[in-house]
Amino acid sequence: RDAGATDEQVRKITTGMATAASAVAVEPAPALVAGRGPAPTDVPGWLDWVESGFAAMFATAFEEIGVEDTGDFGDMDEEATGELESALRDAGATDEQVRKITTGMATAASAVAVEPAPALVAGRGPAPTDVPGWLDWVESGFAAMFATAFEEIGVEDTGDFGDMDEEATGELESALRDAGATD
Repeated sequence: RDAGATDEQVRKITTGMATAASAVAVEPAPALVAGRGPAPTDVPGWLDWVESGFAAMFATAFEEIGVEDTGDFGDMDEEATGELESALRDAGATDEQVRKITTGMATAASAVAVEPAPALVAGRGPAPTDVPGWLDWVESGFAAMFATAFEEIGVEDTGDFGDMDEEATGELESALRDAGATD
């Protein structure tokens, strides 16, 4: 079927997928797994939230590169992250400790930076987990136009969004275009 999706429709779908994937597939922050409350926003507090004693060992590494609070995590590019990893190693961090900190940073940044799904902005309830239901949740009529594109690449529910790598995303974009999406 020629769906004739606009760029705006494709943006809504892909933005919604990123949001759904972050809600479903992002590894929970260490403190949430351990049953602790929300993470502090100050770096020393956050480091000790990740693992007790990390603030005393590694807070200066963050200070050295100008990271003042957890809100800065999402602004860090590859170069800044590399500088931090070097500073952490200079402070005595093991590879496992660096991984634990950077994974926690990515989780914290995604919790702050992910754009809310369109339905949440509009005040609707939680999204369905089946793809056709989710597509219509993003925008009425999307299921009829685009559900087959998801089926073609084996995406069965919104839990699969977080497992999609760059290649699978490219396959989905191709399948959406085959279903009639336009640039």
